Amino acid sequence: MVDLTLNSLLDVEHRGWDSLCHATGALLCETLKVSDVHLWTFDRFPTRRHLEDNLVCIGGPVHNKATALMLKRLEIPVRFDGYTLISDITGRCYDTEIDGEGRIVTDFGVLVLAPNPFRKSSSVTMMMGTRTFGCAAVSRVLTSGNVKDTERKLGTNTSVRWAIVEADVIEYFVARVRFVESSGNGLDLALPYHVVDRGRDAVAPAGE
Repeated sequence: MVDLTLNSLLDVEHRGWDSLCHATGALLCETLKVSDVHLWTFDRFPTRRHLEDNLVCIGGPVHNKATALMLKRLEIPVRFDGYTLISDITGRCYDTEIDGEGRIVTDFGVLVLAPNPFRKSSSVTMMMGTRTFGCAAVSRVLTSGNVKDTERKLGTNTSVRWAIVEADVIEYFVARVRFVESSGNGLDLALPYHVVDRGRDAVAPAGE
């Protein structure tokens, strides 16, 4: 069984939640053949009954309290200060970039794959972002089909694996995703990790 918990705050900025949850549910049900998947907003998540289950937490610690609980228990060199993402390895702070018209043009996300700290036999997958598009970018990484490449970047020498990704946002859509830090090496990767939506033309070509 897998429980998905997501932010209970749904507003204009979070217009991508439906597609993000659909993609994650499809990954679990169709690709990974998980037959028992439950979707909860955190305000309705039965914490005492399901906190030890296999969990997918969508959203950062500001709005998703399940995410906040996991981050307090997991030892990873990544943390949030409000909506700012901070790397304890490089000391870099990642903030959403907004253009002069108030539109998000660059967002950052965090992927964490780890044993559930409340029961080690269960697992937790966390998809967090400085804003919604960062979460969507992490979802793209998980559903892109580049499993081997993702595994290589996350590394295999630790049970708690993580990555920070940077997303270009065009017209409220995640156009390209790049790994910038990960448990695989902890530093900027030489090769960008491109995930493009094939239904959009306004996407920078791989190699730029």
